[in-house]
Amino acid sequence: MSDFQLSAGVLMVGSLYWQDDLNPGDGKRKKWREDYLEMSKSVDVKVPIRYGRLSAKGKNQTYTMILDAKLNEDQFGTAKAVPAKTNPITLARLLNLTNELSEVEGGKTNHFVKGSEPWCICGILINPMIEREIKSVIIKTWNSKLKENETGFVNFSKDPNLFSSDINGHLQIPWPENLDDIDLLVATATRPIGSTIVEPMEIARLIGNRPYFHPNIKKGIRTFQDELILLAREKGYYES
Repeated sequence: MSDFQLSAGVLMVGSLYWQDDLNPGDGKRKKWREDYLEMSKSVDVKVPIRYGRLSAKGKNQTYTMILDAKLNEDQFGTAKAVPAKTNPITLARLLNLTNELSEVEGGKTNHFVKGSEPWCICGILINPMIEREIKSVIIKTWNSKLKENETGFVNFSKDPNLFSSDINGHLQIPWPENLDDIDLLVATATRPIGSTIVEPMEIARLIGNRPYFHPNIKKGIRTFQDELILLAREKGYYES
């Protein structure tokens, strides 16, 4: 049953879509996109995203994007769905794509669960129209891949909802509209700083530390708070 082929893609919600380097000058993210994705065919999709992870330290610290299954539909933002280059794709190649996705997200491994105290997982979003038998195989395979990081999986499994996921890495967000020709999306889901929505003034306070917020907007990756964040930055409200 595992020899089936899928029409797959990657849901991209931040710098993975536009940043070329993992570390300065290495070009790893650009190469991964060139190897696996058809970037010219990316489409805008409405999904529950917001700024909610406090990433990096010191002068590079800023708020980065998370998936948030608790957002109302009117709070959904705009992300990118990018088809795989070799569609239809085998499950084996999809796993390779995801291992390398994990690598270009950072950290020292290419596990589907990142870290012993997980800060990120590589999850899946499955088209609800896919055949039940195929869906079952995918979920079972994904669960096995998550468990390759044994300690990380144990800690992830204590509260997968933090990542808007279930214990199998199946993301608990709606399937985007107008993606009937795609069977499955892979996406990275990062751990938020807390359970509440971060205030625009707090996000604005750190967006000048490194390029992230403004390049997202330039590339069309948007959240429901963007205009308030821009206003807070412009007026300097974050300094009070």
